[in-house]
Amino acid sequence: MGTDSAKRIIVRIDPKNPDLDVFFDGDEYAVCSRPKEKSRAIAEAVEGKKKA
Repeated sequence: MGTDSAKRIIVRIDPKNPDLDVFFDGDEYAVCSRPKEKSRAIAEAVEGKKKA
């Protein structure tokens, strides 16, 4: 196994910060975060729209 890899770590995120949801935004081509409570509300709203 070689030491070269296509994967590179650009920014490390603190794993001891469970109040943030971290995600990749493909439209903005950026790694983003938001409070988990807001993420949960957004996910529930999206699920509600899918069921309707």
